Amino acid sequence: MDGDFIQKRPPYIAGGGFLELNADGDPEAGGDHLNFKISRIRDVITLLDPAGNLVDNVMVLPGNPDVSQGRMPDGGTATSYLTLPTPGFSNSSNLAADTTVMNGLRITEIMFDPPGNSAEYIEFKNISAAPLTLTGITFDSGLTFTFPATTVAAGGYAVITQNLPAFTAQYPGVAAVQWTSGRLDNTGESLRIVTGT
Repeated sequence: MDGDFIQKRPPYIAGGGFLELNADGDPEAGGDHLNFKISRIRDVITLLDPAGNLVDNVMVLPGNPDVSQGRMPDGGTATSYLTLPTPGFSNSSNLAADTTVMNGLRITEIMFDPPGNSAEYIEFKNISAAPLTLTGITFDSGLTFTFPATTVAAGGYAVITQNLPAFTAQYPGVAAVQWTSGRLDNTGESLRIVTGT
């Protein structure tokens, strides 16, 4: 690992929980940002206790950029490439179902801070060649919503909105579903959808 890192605030992780840290070399961006980047050629990440004793270490696998690596199952001994990146969540999810959604579903349009009485909305597209079931897919940050029984045709779209009457008035003929609660943050935020499987 290039450089040393000392976490200045003690992170607390619930039993069975996860902590996501960003190895982006930008510690000024916040307490979850580290002062180093991981080498794309080869690297070792080492975790030490306050006394400097080795707790764990992992070898970063070389030669496959933009692919997540991790232990499967969580806490296992071997590190491998993961089909589905799951930052902050278990690596032991339902990979078959999750990968189908990950490969087929894209957020293609977001309307936040709309003018006047217009409605916020998020548009999704099924970019796969087969129908995609969105039933049970849930937002776990940014807003509250779980898709009801929904199937999107290949190349088709789904839209969710913060205000269905306002959306329908502005975009007649466009099918949409109103999300449960919350608004999009006009100053920026992370939206995350999970399959719930």
